Amino acid sequence: IPDSVRIIGSNAFDYSRCESMIIPENVVSIEECAFQKCAELRTVFIPASVEKIAGLAFRETGGTTFYCEAAEKPDGWDDDWCGDGAKEVVWGSTVGDYFSYLGGNSRD
Repeated sequence: IPDSVRIIGSNAFDYSRCESMIIPENVVSIEECAFQKCAELRTVFIPASVEKIAGLAFRETGGTTFYCEAAEKPDGWDDDWCGDGAKEVVWGSTVGDYFSYLGGNSRD
């Protein structure tokens, strides 16, 4: 995702085959169904810069684990932001935590 992107629009990554995603710090909003039906998406890092996530932004993504830099769900995130089904959300995460989970090297 380029540095110029501030909003990830509706349906931007529909049916994408990506397995992991680091949302860059320049992003402030993720719109409805932005990552819907990304069945292979296993991990996502969401920085504290993301002020808004619309409902169903991660609809039908399967067993995705979300690593969120925020300590708790921000007010601007819809209650149904991660879509349908139980998904793991790890609040207060860092990029280092995310890379540790992946078994890679931290970029910190």
